[in-house]
Amino acid sequence: MDSRITPVAAYGDHYVKSPHFKIIDTDRNHAPECPYGAAQLETYGAQRPSVPTGRVKLEADLPEQLVEVRAGRAEGDAKGQRPQTVASPDEVRRRVRNRLTDLATAHQSTTSLLRVLVTARVEATKALYRTARAKGKPASEHSKFVFDELKKYPLKLYGRQSDYDRAFRKTDREPWTGDFIYYGTANVETTPDGYRLLSLEQVKMAGFPDRTAVVYVICDRTNPVNLMQRRTIQVLDEAIRRGTHVKWAAYGSLRFNVETDQFELTATKAS
Repeated sequence: MDSRITPVAAYGDHYVKSPHFKIIDTDRNHAPECPYGAAQLETYGAQRPSVPTGRVKLEADLPEQLVEVRAGRAEGDAKGQRPQTVASPDEVRRRVRNRLTDLATAHQSTTSLLRVLVTARVEATKALYRTARAKGKPASEHSKFVFDELKKYPLKLYGRQSDYDRAFRKTDREPWTGDFIYYGTANVETTPDGYRLLSLEQVKMAGFPDRTAVVYVICDRTNPVNLMQRRTIQVLDEAIRRGTHVKWAAYGSLRFNVETDQFELTATKAS
């Protein structure tokens, strides 16, 4: 979807590794045909992603994929319900082949929360600057060292390959073409359709005056559709009441609107 705006604020600080086949008998590790047991993914023709060599080892946890928010459970689907029998070998093989692409990267850390990725990137950047100083590199070389290292850490954005350098942008630079994870700090105003975030980091372009970047949050302020939107509304209302800023993150493209003389975030995905 390429709508003009969509809710953008993201909250949370945890991510989990994707699950894989699990059998009821906990004394055994995996069913024989399980791709994470004796069969191995390679048996089904899948190749595990290679880990880049020669990069700085970071203590920070860096999720490797930004994925869609999981769909809610269907009505009547009991939470935590476990199968009564183990799937047959033929059924296991059928499931694996149907989900081969997903299973090939199921061991990777994933998240559907943009704020998790922004926090991870900030922490990794700080750690790399410390590494640059510890290595005795001249101050003039620190930034190049940091961003060269960030490029070595892959990050998939809804299936599109990127890395911890190229995936992120702030609104204080001339926008690139395409979708990126934008983040920053903003003032908040209400609109008839929700809210408007006015980024404090204005877009700077050579030969042009600085321009405001605007992110619209479209929602019914009196009728949130889920808990995340309710929390977003509470935070935005509190910021307006107190006259304070909010931190925001969104995935999409930043484009100039000639009619309004400002840059607007066209969010294609958000959480």
